[in-house]
Amino acid sequence: MGVRSHYDVLGVSKDASQEEIKRAYRRLARQHHPDRNPGDAKAEESFKEVGRAFEIVGDPTKRKLYDELGDDAERIGWDPQKAETYRQWARSGSRGPSGGKGGLGVDLEDLFGGMDPFGMGGQRHGPSGPRRGGDIETRVLISFEDAVRGGPQKLRLTKPVSCATCQGKGTRAGAAPAVCGQCGGSGRMKMAQGHLQLGIPCRACGGSGRVAGPPCPDCQGQGSRPQEVRLEVQIPPGVEAGQKIRLAGQGAPGPGGGPPGDLLIRVEVGAHPYLTRTGTDLNIEVPVT
Repeated sequence: MGVRSHYDVLGVSKDASQEEIKRAYRRLARQHHPDRNPGDAKAEESFKEVGRAFEIVGDPTKRKLYDELGDDAERIGWDPQKAETYRQWARSGSRGPSGGKGGLGVDLEDLFGGMDPFGMGGQRHGPSGPRRGGDIETRVLISFEDAVRGGPQKLRLTKPVSCATCQGKGTRAGAAPAVCGQCGGSGRMKMAQGHLQLGIPCRACGGSGRVAGPPCPDCQGQGSRPQEVRLEVQIPPGVEAGQKIRLAGQGAPGPGGGPPGDLLIRVEVGAHPYLTRTGTDLNIEVPVT
């Protein structure tokens, strides 16, 4: 079964009105609310999934980007400027909203300066000494009540951990660096964009002109390996949707044995069936007859 869209989660069509989406959300939120299903983990997960779907398609601005770009809209942070850059590259054949690579062979991660979901580049760069690892971003979806009260929240994610065999260096002990075969040691590669020829740093060697080798047999030269970890993060009372919590030293391991980066956790808050928030105030609509 494929991944369900946010419309599928709410049980509405893609052309549903905002009012229809709102009614569907309220019905499902009441049905799966933890207070009505105490101890039911499946109902709690459904409640969070429904809240997440409504957060996106219940917001006209986010909905418009989601309809156009799909899940990539979230990857660019709902940023209109990045969305326009995305459209330009998609039109050039680099990478369309359906995914994959096109004529220029540039990923969405390349377009916006990232490497991959784990912060690992996939190539063995030249010897530039230990460097700080990249920050990792993830998200945690909490209920409206948890956002108000705060407290510990369990988090499970897959992230890179330093390879114990090579101590994160990615190379076999005593191995000497070699000339990069991709750029011939120049550290630069040419990329065509329309009628332009752009010079960019070689991805294979990171612009150094040399690559480390031979690779560590256990991590295949990455210096790190993906591993599922379980963490507990303390949610502050009154946390706002979109707020980020930083866990120092829980990010990607540093290349060449450098220090790790940080883990940034973006808090997403599910909507409540009848309560809303304005800062630290709780609001409720009461019909007057």
